[in-house]
Amino acid sequence: MVKGITLKDIAEKVGVSRTLVSVCLSGRYKQGNYRISEKTAEKVRVYAESVGYVVNSSAQKLRLSGDKAPVGVLLSQDCAEARSMNAVNYALDILARNNRESLLIGHRDLLKAVRQLKGAGVRDFLHFGSFTLDKDDPLDRRMHKALSPLMKGMRGFALDYNFSDSALETPEGLFCFGIDRTKLLRELLKSYRQTGKDGFLCNDCYPVKKLQQENFFFDDRCIYYQHEAGGQAGAFEVGRGMAQRYLELRKQHPVSLIFANDMVAGGIITELTQNNVRVPEDVEIVGFDNLDVGKCFKVPLTSFGVPLMEYVELALDCIINKRSVPRCIVSAPQISWRSSAWLPDEEKKRFESSLQ
Repeated sequence: MVKGITLKDIAEKVGVSRTLVSVCLSGRYKQGNYRISEKTAEKVRVYAESVGYVVNSSAQKLRLSGDKAPVGVLLSQDCAEARSMNAVNYALDILARNNRESLLIGHRDLLKAVRQLKGAGVRDFLHFGSFTLDKDDPLDRRMHKALSPLMKGMRGFALDYNFSDSALETPEGLFCFGIDRTKLLRELLKSYRQTGKDGFLCNDCYPVKKLQQENFFFDDRCIYYQHEAGGQAGAFEVGRGMAQRYLELRKQHPVSLIFANDMVAGGIITELTQNNVRVPEDVEIVGFDNLDVGKCFKVPLTSFGVPLMEYVELALDCIINKRSVPRCIVSAPQISWRSSAWLPDEEKKRFESSLQ
């Protein structure tokens, strides 16, 4: 474990006393007779933030077992709930059986959530939800810059990391386990082209953008569907909207394949079958999440997923049993072939081999 930044470290660097640093960061300098200028307080705050120091404001509120700090569990509310909940529950169960306190936070702002964990005395945390640090994305570069000092004295395990050829080097203390969604989509579409099919509709923005940068698509034969309502619409309704988009598109040119997360795909299948569209004869549908519920759709869903349960076990083995694990693990996706999509056996074998 990397030693965290202390008040003493900040005091020595800024050239003030440890007590003054404590008073400034707690906000108490505005009270009583401290006579500390706003300029000095700001200097302390800016340096503390630059090195990732967070005031331990609520650790006393958590029950600690001996000298064992609580373990944070972060769940991205933008993209992770459906595919992550079984794994989150599994992680919480393992922690409880090992008498480890946990702090579960749902978030839409990762930096804010990590600061909250650090302020609560958390040293180790698991993160559920697709996460990327890509050097081609300005937002990802800013995230990397802000996360690097914040991770000092902490370990985070990103259990649904999206690797790519342009991924940034992960900050110290951040362990990344996941798959390469861009490679998955590239190889899947290659296989469909090999069978003479083209035309593609998708709601997974990241790999589509990367493949567009590679000039992988011909003309306008790939369409990224961005639903309205600011991400607040339910997955089923998003799927129905994608299905309506498909019905419009097929009048202009063929669409052979639709790619969407599993719950969205459920809405697509329902809407298309109600409009007398045959799946997979008229259009094939491939999901991403590999949820068990996909087996129960009107047309059982072919789907790919991240081996989250395996990653939970690896991360908690490192935290609880102090076992060493690699900083990065890139896995082949888990695949469930069902009747919503079809490839010849030879091409299916080539596709699966290319992902290993």
